[in-house]
Amino acid sequence: MESLKKGFSLVESLFASSILLVAMLILFQLFHVGMRYFSWVERRALATAVAERRLAELRNWSRTQNNWSGYPVGPDPLEPDFQISVSLSDYPLLTPSREIESNFSTPRRMDQSARMARVRVIWDRGHVDLHSLLVDRFRGWRNLNPIAISATIPGTVTATSTLTLSATGFDSSAQPIDDLCFSWYVEGVPPNAAQGTIAASRDGRTATFSNRAQRADGSYAPSSGQCRIKVRAIYDGQERWAETAPFNLVP
Repeated sequence: MESLKKGFSLVESLFASSILLVAMLILFQLFHVGMRYFSWVERRALATAVAERRLAELRNWSRTQNNWSGYPVGPDPLEPDFQISVSLSDYPLLTPSREIESNFSTPRRMDQSARMARVRVIWDRGHVDLHSLLVDRFRGWRNLNPIAISATIPGTVTATSTLTLSATGFDSSAQPIDDLCFSWYVEGVPPNAAQGTIAASRDGRTATFSNRAQRADGSYAPSSGQCRIKVRAIYDGQERWAETAPFNLVP
């Protein structure tokens, strides 16, 4: 009895060994999970860096393109093991601002000037998604005829006829400037200056002219004499004008 009190029994020793073994197994499992999580965090950080590099390539590409095609695709040269997918989606903007244009039933929209880019980087245990708004770079106005007016203007416009006009702006590469907004004006030509009425769409890309001049009392009446139609556009703070040749108004 005295010897048994001084040591552990076989059952107690086996039980203690079992507890120690279970504790070691739990510690090993925790270490393994920790290593896997560390590896996942490291791969995710690397995938994020790959996605950011591709977004930087897309931003640089958007400064040189004209039609939103041919954007960078394919694997990353530094990390070819990652799969990369790129997609561009429409991202309409309101001009001059959403707050102002929300007051109109037909707001002025810029549908071609921006795209939302999504870059997805995939690896064996997950994926990373990054988004960025791409904006087409303005390359400056064309030196000659930066704005073109499209219309068939007869020599004489009567009170019963109308003119339909449209305007297009061109950049320094002779490419049409998308989403440009225009303002239209009627200017009398001396010595017999005449006035008419021009009604434009909200974005000003199309307009209709009629031989109707407003009187002092607010009523309208046909005019006689000469006038021309002018159109104005501002892009990136730079103003440009275009005008038609003078034409005659008769009642």
